[in-house]
Amino acid sequence: MYACFAGGSENKVPQNFEAKEVVDLQDEAVDPNLELGVTVYFPQVSANQVIMYDTSTSPKLASACLDFVEQMGMGVSNVVLSHKHGDHTAGLESKDLDKIDVVAQENTKSALSQGKGRVPDETFKQKANLGSGNNKVALMHFTAHTNDGTAACMGNLCLMGDECEDNIPFIAEPDRVVDQAKNLKQTIQTLESQSVDKVCPAHGNGATIFDGCFGLGLCKSNLKYLQLISSDTENTCAQTLQQLAPKIGRKEKDITQVYAEIHQQNCKAVASANGQ
Repeated sequence: MYACFAGGSENKVPQNFEAKEVVDLQDEAVDPNLELGVTVYFPQVSANQVIMYDTSTSPKLASACLDFVEQMGMGVSNVVLSHKHGDHTAGLESKDLDKIDVVAQENTKSALSQGKGRVPDETFKQKANLGSGNNKVALMHFTAHTNDGTAACMGNLCLMGDECEDNIPFIAEPDRVVDQAKNLKQTIQTLESQSVDKVCPAHGNGATIFDGCFGLGLCKSNLKYLQLISSDTENTCAQTLQQLAPKIGRKEKDITQVYAEIHQQNCKAVASANGQ
């Protein structure tokens, strides 16, 4: 599998890589999510073809990632979207992707249809397969982060988009944080039932991602965080993310400043949704 990483915090970027490139975004806006680190994955579906899982935060970054994998001698058979958010779909506007079919969960297409950009060419409801044999990639629908999450799984490893996130989950829909926790618990049970023990998030520590990704403990840590912030918002939000780290199964050194700020944003959003 190939991967293309953009952005990231100091000391949290890939250490083992084939090539490094500076991409001039020119007139394209810089997405603040780049501070989190954004990874586009390219799992193989045949000897010389891959799928492109997500499209990064801009057309130019999508083109740069596509160019990288083509330099490795691989062609892209499909683009697969992990979900509807712009830091995963913005690259669809790259003209270099025009002739590549886009696959997504049906709720992703419904959401993107409300805008003016490109919409997926093919959709699925719960499950779909790309490739075959040892190169089969199984797409599965999950509903923790949003109602349209798509994981791409190969054997014991799943690409998770924002369903599991490093350091903590960004709570995009605070009015459903309790359901988000319940749904993530179901996701973990599904992954365990299929012997998945490696998860690759879209955001987070590039060094860990390029070293083989995370154990399923990342998702379990996300779940503990969601349970704490939904059941005891005041006490949870009175603590910094560094203070919370051991309570959610993380080490203080794992926490980046940008995710400490995400914790503060989550607290404000959940408190507001609770009328506080």
